[in-house]
Amino acid sequence: MTIPTLGLSAEEQTYATRYKQGGRTVYGLAVSPAQIVGLIPRPDPKIPNPGNRRIKESHARAFADYYLTHPDWVIPGIILRSADIFSFDPQASVGGQYAAFGVLSYPKAAAAKIQILDGQHRVLGFHIARGLIQKRIDDALDFRSRALRQAGGDKNDAVLAEADKQLQEARNLEERFGREHVTVEIQVTDDAQQYRQMFFDIADNAMAISASVKTRFDTRKIVNRATALVGDHPLLLGRLDEENDRLKQSSEYFLTLQHVSTIVRATLVGMMGRVNKVIEREGDDRQVAADAKSFFDDLMAAFPQIQALSVGQISARTLRDTSLLGSPGMIRALAAAWHDLRKSAQYADREKIVDYFKVLDPHMAGPAHPESIWYKHVLVEKRDQRGVVIAREHAFPEWSFSPGGRRQDIQVTADAIRDWALLGKKGAPFVWRKPAPAPELPKTLEEQVLEEQIEADPLLGELLAAKAGRDR
Repeated sequence: MTIPTLGLSAEEQTYATRYKQGGRTVYGLAVSPAQIVGLIPRPDPKIPNPGNRRIKESHARAFADYYLTHPDWVIPGIILRSADIFSFDPQASVGGQYAAFGVLSYPKAAAAKIQILDGQHRVLGFHIARGLIQKRIDDALDFRSRALRQAGGDKNDAVLAEADKQLQEARNLEERFGREHVTVEIQVTDDAQQYRQMFFDIADNAMAISASVKTRFDTRKIVNRATALVGDHPLLLGRLDEENDRLKQSSEYFLTLQHVSTIVRATLVGMMGRVNKVIEREGDDRQVAADAKSFFDDLMAAFPQIQALSVGQISARTLRDTSLLGSPGMIRALAAAWHDLRKSAQYADREKIVDYFKVLDPHMAGPAHPESIWYKHVLVEKRDQRGVVIAREHAFPEWSFSPGGRRQDIQVTADAIRDWALLGKKGAPFVWRKPAPAPELPKTLEEQVLEEQIEADPLLGELLAAKAGRDR
C-alpha cells in the first residue's frame, strides 16, 4: 500500500518491515505487480547485470504467460539490493528490538540504485505482462468500436456481446495486476563483492527440483495427472523412483517417475506428437492412464523378463545387466512404436502387437553388439541443408545396453520398431531370424597386458587361478 501524499513529492513512500539478516539492514515489502514495474526499471537482456546472470528473454516471456493464464499463480519473493538511500519511520515493534514496522521513504531520483539480486526473470515477466494486458485492452476497445458500428444500435448483437466479454476479461487482468501482491526484500548493500557473494549463496543453497518431482506436483498437465494414476501398475509398484531423474546402474528401481512420464506421453502422442491445448483442455487423464497401463500389460505379455521382474523373480538391476529392456530409452521407444502401430489397420488389435513384440524378444538380449539388428539397422541420418544424407551414425553405441542419450536416437529406434512391424517378414526378414551370435568382445588393454604377463610367467597364471578358486 503506497502512502498518499499531497501534491507533487520528490519521495516514494510505502509501508515496510525493517529487520537484520547477515548483518545487513533489510526492508520487507508487499507490493503489487503494477507497483513492481513502477519501482524496478525493465531489465534489458542485452545488458548484463554485474550482480546477476544473463537474462533469457524466453524464460521471462514464459513467466508472463504463466501469470496471465493462471489466476492461482504463485511465486517466491523477489530480492533487491540497493545502497542506503532510505529513511525509515518506525510505527510499531514486531519483533522486540530486532524488527519494526513503519514507513519507508527514498528519493525518486535515486530509484535507479535499486537493483535486482534474485528474480530478474520474474520482474521482466511482469513488465512484459503489463504490455500484453494493455495490448489486450487496446485490441478489445478496437473490437468493441467496430462491433458497435456493425450492431447499428442493437444492444443484443452477438458480436457486440463477445466484444464486451473480451474487454471485461482484459479489464479483470488489469485489476488483478494492481490488486494482488508479491513479497519483496531490499537488502541494503553497495559492496560489489558482498552482493556477488549473496547471489552465489542464494543460487547455491537453492535445491534444484528434479523433473520427477515436477511430475509429481505439477497437476496442470494431463500427462502428469495420468502418470500419477499409472504408478500402481504391477510392473511399477515398488519399482519407481519418485525423486530422481536418472537411475544408477546399481539401483533397484526399474524406472523414475520422469521416465514413466515420457512413456505415458509416448503412448498418448508418439515420439514426435505434441500434447496441444485441445488435448490438455479436453483430454481424459483416466483414459490416458488406462492406455499407458495397457502398454505395460502388453510388455509383460510379450517379454518373459519383464514378466519375471513384475513378480519379483529378477531384479531391475539384473534386467539392466542382461537385457535392453532394462533401458528406459528402449521402453520409451517401444511405447512410441506401440502408439503408432495401434493407429495402423494392420495392428489395431493389441494382441497382434504383443505377437510382434514376442518376435523382438530374442533380440533384446544385451548388449547391442556389432552383429545385432540394433547396431546394424538403427541409424541416425545426418542431412545437409538440401536434405541430402551426408552421414549415418549408430543409434546404439557398440556393446551398449541402451539407445544413445539423444532424443533422435530413441526416435529412430521407435521408428525402426514400427517400420519393421509394418514391413513384416518380407520387408524386414532379419527381425524374424534367429539373432546373430555376438563376436568375441575385444580385450581391454589391461586384459592384453595380463595375458602377456601370464605367457611370460606361467606361475602367475597358476596363482591367479588358485585365488579365483578361493574367492568362489
